[in-house]
Amino acid sequence: MLFLLKRTSAAVPGVPAKIFQRNHRGSSTLPSCWTAARFQHVGKVFWGSGRAPERKGSWGAAFATRITLRRSREGRDGEAPPTHAMATLVAHRVCPAAVAAAAAPRLPRELQCGGETIAVVDYDDVNADDRGERASGLLPDFDIGAFAKRLVSESESSRTTTTSGSSDNAWTILAARQLVSTQNVLHDNAGALPDRCVVVADTQTQGKGRAGNTWISPPGCLMCSVLCDIRVEGHKLPLLQYATTLAVVQALEALCGGGNVGGEAAEKFARIKWPNDIYVNGTKAGGVLCQTVYKGSGKFQLIAGIGLNVDNETDAFLCVNQVLRSEKRAEIRREDLLALILPRLTECYSYIGRTGGIQDEYYRYWLHSGQKLTVKADATVKEDASLAQEAAGEKVVTIRGLSREGMLVGEDEAGRAIELYPDGNSLDLMKGLIMRKQ
Repeated sequence: MLFLLKRTSAAVPGVPAKIFQRNHRGSSTLPSCWTAARFQHVGKVFWGSGRAPERKGSWGAAFATRITLRRSREGRDGEAPPTHAMATLVAHRVCPAAVAAAAAPRLPRELQCGGETIAVVDYDDVNADDRGERASGLLPDFDIGAFAKRLVSESESSRTTTTSGSSDNAWTILAARQLVSTQNVLHDNAGALPDRCVVVADTQTQGKGRAGNTWISPPGCLMCSVLCDIRVEGHKLPLLQYATTLAVVQALEALCGGGNVGGEAAEKFARIKWPNDIYVNGTKAGGVLCQTVYKGSGKFQLIAGIGLNVDNETDAFLCVNQVLRSEKRAEIRREDLLALILPRLTECYSYIGRTGGIQDEYYRYWLHSGQKLTVKADATVKEDASLAQEAAGEKVVTIRGLSREGMLVGEDEAGRAIELYPDGNSLDLMKGLIMRKQ
């Protein structure tokens, strides 16, 4: 449970003058049946009021204290304790040196997600006060400092162009031990968060997959969602999920495949199964989920969710480090992988906006060139009468590629084309089928 304090002139910051409780009823007082057993100062909580920051590099803040509570024996009218603790996101702004002096976006001190309140605290203050005490429950296992160092290094070496046309790769990261869903956090708070914001969780309780499916989210899995503003023609929106998937496999190739980005597909460490599944060693290891909202004037707000099994080996899942260990190669960390993904995301998104296609690079990694597949009768085809007629019933097609709008293009034995939507369809590699997504 997290409490916000109004800082006083008291010599001991752990003894507040006034406590604002954020419990499940929104009460502003501490229930009489609870007593504070321990105070712990944990840093700053962001204000969204625009007040001047207390020191250079901060975003303006109130101080926060985490209080360990125990229920007193007396109680009051049988009042029950809160059923769960407030989730906490630890925030950090990561900028290359060339743009470090740029004004940081202001963040709210609290976010709402599915009716729950999530506190937002500053990494620099939490890290200073809570160094080495991850077991206290505030800092996530995801190492924000290591991620920031690697991202700065990658950004300054690549200097990729962002979707807004600038050359910096400044990002805001919000990381938590556990969230319901990183995708939900961004979806519910997109208007309050800056462009190029990434939310990371050590675990999720209701991770999101395609068609409303749940993504299993154990510790060791890279689970994140990215918020980006992008200018793109509406008919090219399907390309965004391809670009996101491509950025992930490019980053995996750079870390695990010796950087062989231009090599043959057979040599790739990671491959793409249409439309957005990530395969390692012939088995699915991850996937992406993209959602967009039109903001006007040709601009869309994109929320791209990424789930990848990095170091969560079980009997049911294959993970990247499991493959690396079997090949007696160095394992990778989530922090390094995400730091390589983000610059590649901005590069791929910008390329779509400028030129309209990423197909050639996507083909380097996908599994389907020349593949013969059976298109089931319930598959979703392009809304064209002639194409729909050709797709009636089951058809065996040879995959030819992607259209400029991101449709999967197949050719039947008579040379007739069928275009299939990425959304609503699923490709079963083992059975060689394309069918409606269940």
